[in-house]
Amino acid sequence: MQKLLETVKIVDGQAQYLEFHQARMQRSCVQLNIAKRAPDLKLALLNAPEKGEFRARIVYEQQIESVEYFPILARNFQRFKLVKADDLEYGCKFLNRDAINQLFAEKGAADDVLFVKYGLITDTSIANVAFFDGIQWLTPRVPLLEGTTRARLLQLGELHLTDITPAMLLSFEKMALCNAILEFWVLEGIEIA
Repeated sequence: MQKLLETVKIVDGQAQYLEFHQARMQRSCVQLNIAKRAPDLKLALLNAPEKGEFRARIVYEQQIESVEYFPILARNFQRFKLVKADDLEYGCKFLNRDAINQLFAEKGAADDVLFVKYGLITDTSIANVAFFDGIQWLTPRVPLLEGTTRARLLQLGELHLTDITPAMLLSFEKMALCNAILEFWVLEGIEIA
């Protein structure tokens, strides 16, 4: 059985948007027939650092196996490379990211990859994506992984689902990365090759 991973942003000792992480863990446990009830994430994060911003890395199966905290470091994303990922399956957040890492290695001089599955944009190697068309923010209808920030923004009506092809990328004004750590990070002046 593959181990699962959950990554939660901690700000001054408080886990951010915990209900979305717990819901994803629950879906994964049921979908993979690991357990009827996912481990309690709130209990696992009782010893979170009380000052600063951290990334909590939680490994679990039927129970929490480990919790580690890492300071959140600034990252730069300006260039993305389109990478074909027709065979990539990552519907649950698995600890093993070998398939993603193998495709990430194709990035060359880019900062990250933008996966294309069966002709449609899905995600980067670390985040869901959204594109601004001048009116609204659009996110791929079928991502590789249904991220917690994406789920929250869809629920709030701030993102709208659609199919996005590589040819459509030139028509968008902005791109954003969405994940638990970056939250909704708007990128400007990006290059996509």
